[in-house]
Amino acid sequence: MCIGIAIVGIVPESGPIQFFGKNGNSSHDIILSECVKVELHNRSFKIEYIFPNQLRLDAPDDACKAQAIELGIADINFGVATLKLDIFAQALNWLQMSNLKHDKTTMHRADLSGADLSGADLPRANLYGANLSGADLSGANLSGANLYGANLYGANLSRADLPRANLYGANLSGADLSGANLYGANLSEADLSGANLSRANLSGADLSGANLSGADLSGANLSRADLSWADLSGANLSGANLSRACLYGADLSRTDLTEVDISDEQKEIAKKRK
Repeated sequence: MCIGIAIVGIVPESGPIQFFGKNGNSSHDIILSECVKVELHNRSFKIEYIFPNQLRLDAPDDACKAQAIELGIADINFGVATLKLDIFAQALNWLQMSNLKHDKTTMHRADLSGADLSGADLPRANLYGANLSGADLSGANLSGANLYGANLYGANLSRADLPRANLYGANLSGADLSGANLYGANLSEADLSGANLSRANLSGADLSGANLSGADLSGANLSRADLSWADLSGANLSGANLSRACLYGADLSRTDLTEVDISDEQKEIAKKRK
């Protein structure tokens, strides 16, 4: 599923192209029925404004492609109908003057793999189950965002702001979270194997049952974090702050604890893993 805003273009017999759209994820059929006269429906074409900033002609079948060519708004490139550059420019200009904006609360299960979202402002965004593998979210504001079960494999989240974000069960394997703010975040049962969490702020975070095997946590702040039953085998915790962190049942085998702020009592508790 792609997250987009439906836009309808009308090519009249004379005069400029007219564009219609609604905020949210309304369908093209709804826009046609609510905004366009019936006699103009057969002179319409469909555009999707894909999050975050892509315009795409929606012409999935041969009939739609033929109509787009007949209306003079598209070219065929390798069997795919694409907007002509002048039509694309008109649609983009209209979009910039309109009040259409993506609804950040309805991005659940969105396919944003490989997307450039660096510096994006997405507080409290609902990205439940979204595919963000390989995406660039460096410096993004995701405070309080819902990323439950999201796929962030290999994503760049360096310096991202994620306080109190919900990342329960998320796949963050191989992700770059260096310098990220994850204060109070829910990372329970998340896969962080091989992730770069160096200098990350994980104070008060819930990492219970998380897979942190082979992760780089050097210099990370894990004070008061819940690491109960977490897999930290082979992780680099050198210079990390683990003061008052819960390590009950955690696997610290082959873990680098050089200059780690950790008490003997915490180490003993961790050894109780069965």
